[in-house]
Amino acid sequence: MAKIHNNKYFGFMSYEKLFSSCVAPILDYGAGVWGYRKFQAIYNIQNRAIRYFLGVHRFTPIVFLYGDVGRLPSQFRRWFCMLRYWNKLICFEDDRITKMAFNLDYERCRDNWCSEVKHIMNQIGIGQYYDTKCAIDLGLVESHLTNFYSEIWKDSLENVPKLRTYKTFKNDFGLENYVLFNLSKAERSHMAQL
Repeated sequence: MAKIHNNKYFGFMSYEKLFSSCVAPILDYGAGVWGYRKFQAIYNIQNRAIRYFLGVHRFTPIVFLYGDVGRLPSQFRRWFCMLRYWNKLICFEDDRITKMAFNLDYERCRDNWCSEVKHIMNQIGIGQYYDTKCAIDLGLVESHLTNFYSEIWKDSLENVPKLRTYKTFKNDFGLENYVLFNLSKAERSHMAQL
């Protein structure tokens, strides 16, 4: 991320592609296994990248950041990795050691990886896939994660008094048009702060 600080004319798609292909894989390495845990440093890196791109100061509410770029917090990216790993485990043959360990974990389902996956699936409304022990369409997972966070975002928006004007103009979670415009960093910063 430090290398692109000098280039003030990066578009959003380029910036997001760089973050998704160079930074996120490092932050989420092995997240299929540990993705249910929370690490503030990972949130801080993503928040800092969004703040830098939009050109807003460090006291800007996080709800605003995610709302304007339409990006999910890193926790949901890690949940997606866990559910993708779930699919991989489900498809393994039963004689593999990994599948045997998974089956033991699934039967126990208390204070372990499977219990966390079950909790995640129930939270986003796809708990039936856990109960039937079958693979999940990842497109469905992505849409459920987005819908789930969209509701959290709307609730959070109500609790931030600093955004009382912002919420009169924006009430749906998603990418704002000005973010896609080919603006300089200073111009984008002015647009974000309006």
